[in-house]
Formats: sequence, C-alpha cells, structure tokens
Amino acid sequence: MTSHFWTVAPSPSDILLMKHRPRTALVLGGLALSACAERGTLRLDGRAASHSSAPAIGSVRAGLTLGGGRLVIDRARIAVSEIELEGGSEDDELEAEMGGAVIDIELGGKPTTITVGEVEAGTYHTLGLEFTQANFEGHTASIVVAGTYDGAPFVFRSGWSPEAEFPLSPNVVVPAKGTGTAAVTLDVAAWFAEPDGSVLNPTDPASTTRIEGRLTASISAAAQIETGSEAD
Repeated sequence: MTSHFWTVAPSPSDILLMKHRPRTALVLGGLALSACAERGTLRLDGRAASHSSAPAIGSVRAGLTLGGGRLVIDRARIAVSEIELEGGSEDDELEAEMGGAVIDIELGGKPTTITVGEVEAGTYHTLGLEFTQANFEGHTASIVVAGTYDGAPFVFRSGWSPEAEFPLSPNVVVPAKGTGTAAVTLDVAAWFAEPDGSVLNPTDPASTTRIEGRLTASISAAAQIETGSEAD
C-alpha cells in the first residue's frame, strides 16, 4: 500500500452505493464525531498498488492482468466491521470511527471513494481496519477475489480477520472547514504473483495455502497486525 492501509457482518442499511462507477464507491454511516467545533471533511479512498501489467486508468472495465494474461483479477472485496483513524499528539489525541462495510478495491489505479465524512480537524497518522467475515453470495469470508485463470472463472475466499493498523505516510491533515484525503492501497497482485514472475493458480486447491500466505504476508508487511486473543 503506497500510503498503506479492518465480528459483525455489515448491515445493508449501513451502506449507500454511489453512482461513481460500477463497483467502486460507497458511503458509510455511523461516523463518530468529536464535540470539537473545528471540523473538516475527510475522504478515504481505496486503490490497488500499481502493477506493470495492470490496464491503464480509464479502461472500460478496470482489472488486474498478471502472468502474461494467465491470471485476470476482475474484483477484490474486503469486509470490515470498523474503520478508525487516529491522530493528534500524546497529550491531545484525535480519533474518528466509521461503521462497517464491504469495500471494493479499484484495480485499475483510480482511487475508490470509500467514505466521506466530517471529522475533527487536525493531523491523522494511523488508519485502523477491522476485517470481519461477511456473507458474499452465500459464502462466508472476509476477503474475496474474483477473476479468471487460463480463461476459467474463479473466486478465491479468505477468512483471515485481523485488526490492522496502517501508518499514514505522509500524515493526513484535515483543515478546519477543508478536506483531507487518506489512501487505502492494497497490493492485490502480490497475493497471487511469485517472485519469479509466475502466478499461482487460484482454481487449484493445492495453491490455496500459498495464496493465503502471500496475502497475509503482504498486509502484515504494511501494518501492525493483531489476531485472535491479541485483538480482544
């Protein structure tokens, strides 16, 4: 993630789809505000890390192509129960909490607007995401990736549900009556690509453990992770 950047399944009433582009934008309810009078607007965007084989921004259907075309990722989604931003100083802490959602990650490079809301003005240094298992088309998972491998469709599902804290670098400044933007950038390609440039076959059950390992390693390299009893 360039600026690197989640148990209760999100309720449909908590999510309002925006007609920004198919499968790319949503607004969350439940933003917790400080009593401070000085507030600004925070926009939280999501995008996949850039990859040399990804299509150019502005393509009709933004996907991620790997392994010389063998693997095409059409959609990547993550279920979160809470999104939290932390900032300020040790003596004057800032905190903003948003509700849960299923987040579509834009694969073509163009940021996905995940949420826009009013928060206390100031500088934010950490983004916390609580992954949660949700219902995806009748299957329970926290992370779902769909696409094709050698032309055959696949859906990869992971139940990994950590609490992850990503440092915001540079810090995000939300000015009073102004707007600040934080980026959630996920390296979806790294979940399936091997160091030698080959790609793992998500339609082969034998590859599941390897893909799961690369997924957790990629996110863990960018965030402080808590799982199980650590998160309690």
